[in-house]
Amino acid sequence: MRLRWRNARVVSCGLVAIALLAVGAWWHLRERATAFDHAAWSTGDSAGATVRLRMADGLVASHALQGKSRSEVRAMLGPPSTGGYFRGQGDAYWLGPERGYVSIDSEWLVVHFDANDHVDAATIRRD
Repeated sequence: MRLRWRNARVVSCGLVAIALLAVGAWWHLRERATAFDHAAWSTGDSAGATVRLRMADGLVASHALQGKSRSEVRAMLGPPSTGGYFRGQGDAYWLGPERGYVSIDSEWLVVHFDANDHVDAATIRRD
């Protein structure tokens, strides 16, 4: 009888581990950075928010904006979002609700320009 309960626990633990690995793989694929697509970036709807977050991850990780002029950035991303967040810190683009189980804040792509009006930093920030 003891052996049967032990085997049942081993099988149960194995199934839980497989389920956790599957959820982790799904989450990783869903949240990974993706290549920039102007049309998808421009949609601006709530369904596009996750896509925008993933594209911003790709832009920051690849340093794709580094050295671009302000006019090149605005041609690529459009005009910055309006509002008071990150005023004086560069152009801010709303990406969507923050990632995680409890989304209280928003995530933003903040593009900072040097004295010559070229990108010297791009970061993802939360408000």
